[in-house]
Amino acid sequence: MATIRFIPILAIVLLLMSLSSCDVGYKNNGKEVTWHTWNESRGQISRRLDADPNTFEKLKYYYGRDKSHAFFEGNIITEADGSTFRVLDEWYAVDKNHVFLQGKLVERADPSSFKVHSFYFAEDSNDFFWNRRKLNVRDKSSFKLLGKSDSWRTVWGKDRYNGYYLNGTVIPGIDYDTFHPVEVKTTGLSNYAADKYRVFYIDKEVTGADPATFEEIDFAIGRDKNRIYNKATPAQNND
Repeated sequence: MATIRFIPILAIVLLLMSLSSCDVGYKNNGKEVTWHTWNESRGQISRRLDADPNTFEKLKYYYGRDKSHAFFEGNIITEADGSTFRVLDEWYAVDKNHVFLQGKLVERADPSSFKVHSFYFAEDSNDFFWNRRKLNVRDKSSFKLLGKSDSWRTVWGKDRYNGYYLNGTVIPGIDYDTFHPVEVKTTGLSNYAADKYRVFYIDKEVTGADPATFEEIDFAIGRDKNRIYNKATPAQNND
C-alpha cells in the first residue's frame, strides 16, 4: 500500500519539475541574456541575445530592454529606444518616439497621447488605429467602428464625411446615417458596405448595385435583386 501511495506523489513531483523546465521568457545570469521557449517536438529551446546583462530588464508580456535596445519574445525591436521603452499593457509598448504592438511598429502613432481600446483598436490625439494601421480619420468626434472593437471580423468604420475600410482605405462622400456593412451569408469578413445610395467593395463603388437588396453571398461575391457581382464587377444577371 505504501508503494501505491508513493507512485502518484512521485508523478506529481516529476510533473512539477517538467513544467518548471518549460518556462518561456528571459534569463539573465549576469554574463549573458537568453530567451527560452518550449514546444512539444523540440522541447526546451534557448538562444543568446545581443543584450547587455548589466542593464537588461525583464518587462511584462515578453518584452524586455537594456540601455540601448528593446526586445519582444527575444527579438530586437529595431525602431525602439531601450532607455525610454516601457510597456503599456499586454499588447502595446512605447518609447519616446514610437508605439509598438507585440514588437511591431504602429504606423505614425504619437506615444505621448496613445490610448489603447483593445488589441485591434487604439487612438492618439490625431487619429485612430486598427491593428497597427493608421486610419486617416477626418473627423474623430463623429467616428465610430461598425462592429466590436475587439473582434477581427470588424472591418468598417465611418465618420460624418467618410467611410473607412480598416486597412487604411478611405471612401469619401458617404451618407453617414445609412452607411453600414453589408450582411454576410458566410462566416467570413464583410467585404461590402452600403449606404442608401451606393454599394462599395472595399474602396470601389459597385456600379449599378441596388443597396436595398444587396447581400454578400460568398467571399467577395455579392448579389442584389438584379444580378451577381464578383468583387465590384457585375458577373451575371439573376434568373
